Amino acid sequence: MKDAFRAIAKDKGIGEKEFAFKLGVHLMNVSHWGNQEKIDRHMPAYLVPEICRVMEDFRLLDRLEEAAGRTGVIFVPHSFQHAGFEDVKVVQSLIKEVGEALQTLANTLEDGLVEDHEYEATICELNDVIHECAKLKQWLKDRLEADRPKVAETTAPAKR
Repeated sequence: MKDAFRAIAKDKGIGEKEFAFKLGVHLMNVSHWGNQEKIDRHMPAYLVPEICRVMEDFRLLDRLEEAAGRTGVIFVPHSFQHAGFEDVKVVQSLIKEVGEALQTLANTLEDGLVEDHEYEATICELNDVIHECAKLKQWLKDRLEADRPKVAETTAPAKR
């Protein structure tokens, strides 16, 4: 969890001070959460959902669920506004994640051996693809709900 926490903070470019402020916790706690040497100081599990919201990244929650044996369970808190440009962005995001995952998988299998660090990187990328698929599924559901009134209008019998 500490590795995931540090990696996400680094990816998002969020400093410990800013993160502690956004989360409403003491800076020292955040410092301990990401420090491998502080094995006795872990982030409280009840804060993981809020940490994910603050970081706008749910890999930490995915990692927690994976540690609990709940693989394949996806939490998708996204809500999309239906717009033509957004349609393209949702699909492009999935395509990007699939490409990155396939490249990471190719790198992992290149020498015929799967090493610990390669496994972690590949699983992370595959989880990102699963997450993007779940977002796409939610987007499609939202799109269906937004389009139902339009469909009803076009299929309704004309009034005389």
